[in-house]
Amino acid sequence: MQITTYSAFLDYLLDAGISPVSPGELEEFFGFPVFIPGMKEWFSLGNRVVVSESGISFLEGNTQLAGAPASWRR
Repeated sequence: MQITTYSAFLDYLLDAGISPVSPGELEEFFGFPVFIPGMKEWFSLGNRVVVSESGISFLEGNTQLAGAPASWRR
């Protein structure tokens, strides 16, 4: 099952033994800035991961990359 919500995303991280609580910690975990709808911070530069009701999207600049990696699917 593809992760489709912020809650499911956090559950995925918790299952992996990771418990990020802020955009900064998410950035440290992924190695690049992360934007999640509902969080107060928006990172406008670099690569981003967007978790929304429609799933996880990877963005580079204004170009959306397709889908999440297979390892992110349950």
